[in-house]
Amino acid sequence: MVYGFPYTDTAQFNTDYLIAKRDSICKIHIEGEIKGTYMTTVGKDKYYRYKFNKVKRYNGTYTKEIRGMWVIKGEFKSGPFISYCMLHEPTNQLIVVESFLMYPDMNKRKAPFLRIYESLPYSFK
Repeated sequence: MVYGFPYTDTAQFNTDYLIAKRDSICKIHIEGEIKGTYMTTVGKDKYYRYKFNKVKRYNGTYTKEIRGMWVIKGEFKSGPFISYCMLHEPTNQLIVVESFLMYPDMNKRKAPFLRIYESLPYSFK
């Protein structure tokens, strides 16, 4: 999933802001199998929300990396996601590149797609 929005200040690199933006995009564009269900991020009340959360330089620009868990609200589907939010200075936009994995009934760490899943955001320039 790739989306962008205007950059205004550094507060937009805040994790809670980016997760709220992610949830609003997912609610509109990623529906579950049951009508009225949609993808969202695992809530703050759960034991595992963010595994990795930092700002770094990638491809010469500031990038926020977030790793966490997604869930389909109203269904029993979930999995890991990786999100990279990058500042694209020429257009003054924040570009978010995200990949998420759904591999039911299998250990996600042993999934054959795990390396592909993790490499997708890195391939975006």
